[in-house]
Amino acid sequence: MIALLASIGLPSLCNFVGEFLVLQGAALTEFSWAAWAAIGVILSAAYMLWMYQRTFFGKPGERLAAFFDLRTRDWIPLLPLIVLMVWLGSYTQSFMPPITAATSHLLDQTSMSNEYRVELVLPKPIPLTEVSRAR
Repeated sequence: MIALLASIGLPSLCNFVGEFLVLQGAALTEFSWAAWAAIGVILSAAYMLWMYQRTFFGKPGERLAAFFDLRTRDWIPLLPLIVLMVWLGSYTQSFMPPITAATSHLLDQTSMSNEYRVELVLPKPIPLTEVSRAR
């Protein structure tokens, strides 16, 4: 379920940043492209949730009665992947500057470099001490 939610671009999971940046870039170049892309994102999310519902909440067949839920040895390789999904979605500031620098270098080599140049400004994380003071 976590991988599915990441795949449909749920905020604070890994694919949200990519989908947001692609939609933002499409909106800056041609807004109608961004609108079509957003419709595609919504339809794919609806399809994946429908698929998940039919796969995991349907009645199991007789052959599947012998299968068990995940055991500890199954969770061991999954937990680092789940942590990585949340980290990539929540702490984008840790990996976006190198990507932005590489993309800027690539755009400098093309003729479109100045036409679509956008400065990426990501919000700085709020320290927990400031959050507790606000309450």
